[in-house]
Amino acid sequence: NQDLLALVILGEFGRTDWETEIKVDPPPAMGTRRMRDEIAHLNRVGHELRAARSSEIRDQDVTFHDYFAQLLMISPTSHFETFTLFKMGARVAEMLMVSYKLKYEHPRPQQYFPQLLPILDLPGHSSYPSGHAMIGRMIALCLADVAPAYRDALIALSERIGANREIGGMHFPSDTAAGFSIAEQAHPLLRNCETYRRVRDYASAEWAG
Repeated sequence: NQDLLALVILGEFGRTDWETEIKVDPPPAMGTRRMRDEIAHLNRVGHELRAARSSEIRDQDVTFHDYFAQLLMISPTSHFETFTLFKMGARVAEMLMVSYKLKYEHPRPQQYFPQLLPILDLPGHSSYPSGHAMIGRMIALCLADVAPAYRDALIALSERIGANREIGGMHFPSDTAAGFSIAEQAHPLLRNCETYRRVRDYASAEWAG
């Protein structure tokens, strides 16, 4: 299936210069003005939006990939190569996510400010960068490679997925911004991978005509 086929891209991407090409600033430190502003932001959006978006936030915790397929009205059978393409992007983003989380070991918002009370049980890994933001933006960029008419809508969806993690109290805005930035820097490197280019060409044919 597409999940297994997508794994082949990891070795190829790993041979790029991603560790030097991708520039990532460290997260803001506790006690700084920026961190206080971020906590204030999380308090505000949680109060204003959490009740209205709680169902969506819970659903996107594990199935946010499906939102992109729904936006384009495609399925793994109707657009096999397109699904393989965005799964490749997701696998690369997952690898990068783990790499940077291990590098920075940044606490989650509730570890700084317990009153935020996130609406989901969180995994044991650290906060920075946001995996949902990174993977969502990478999927959006990969799909825009073959469906450019939907680029703005795909980017907007990735923005909403990232924002929902803040509204739910799981991520700081700086986590989200870093996730987006890493995906945007990694995407050109991915596009230069031979296997990605080949699958992109097959996927583009699914959108021709």
